[in-house]
Amino acid sequence: MAHELQHALVDPFLYPAAREDQSWQRRRVDDLLRSMVGEGLANHCNPPAGAKRELYEDPMVVETLLRRFEAFLSDLRHERLDEEQAIAWRRENFFGPAAALLRRHLERRFEGEELAARIVELAPMRPDLEHVLGWWMVSRVSRGGARREHALELLEDPWALPRLYNEAVEGLPGLSLAPETLEAVSALKDAPLR
Repeated sequence: MAHELQHALVDPFLYPAAREDQSWQRRRVDDLLRSMVGEGLANHCNPPAGAKRELYEDPMVVETLLRRFEAFLSDLRHERLDEEQAIAWRRENFFGPAAALLRRHLERRFEGEELAARIVELAPMRPDLEHVLGWWMVSRVSRGGARREHALELLEDPWALPRLYNEAVEGLPGLSLAPETLEAVSALKDAPLR
């Protein structure tokens, strides 16, 4: 309940009314970043625990999702996706890739019937990009809530998430975003209306 209440309170700040004057690429990234920030902040109301936390903080899961996020931004920046493909990519992340990541995560711990049972049990918490990276990145940026000024900055400017995240994880191999990704975010944010 606290998670959904957080969305109700924060969404008016994250989703201001006038955002139509953007290119479609900027709108797609804007929506994705706002969703990641919203999920990250809402998850601080009821942090993942137990098996869900293990899943959401599994370095293999996080790194896989970070690379998918980077590839998506690169594809948008270099116009390798049209708007319909970008919408499909985002929708797909809730299903196929998330289910595959859940299976990979569990296969390292279980096998046979126990694996099959755990996949069914944990299917509702499959690790989709927006929820996992939202939790992971916002947690690192805010240091679990200890740096509230960064959480407030994210509310004011969700586009700051990649930059603040990289500053927070500096020196963690495999878990930072590539410089090209930060450049793509800047280019997409400043993209002219088409």
